[in-house]
Amino acid sequence: MVRAVKKIKVMVLRDLKEYCEDYCEKFPSFKDQIWEFYKLAVMEVDVFGESEDHECELAVGCINDLIKGLK
Repeated sequence: MVRAVKKIKVMVLRDLKEYCEDYCEKFPSFKDQIWEFYKLAVMEVDVFGESEDHECELAVGCINDLIKGLK
């Protein structure tokens, strides 16, 4: 018996950059904070060797929390 395996999309920094661009357009008042989360993710990956997917996930979570505070 063969079981179907669900593919999980792994986010990379390129995807996070697009995500940030979209959110900056939707929420221009948070542009600076959104890009700070992006830069932090890039630094964690490039300088400290952290997992790209994990850092992107953390950044998205922080950005979403920032926006939720708006609503």
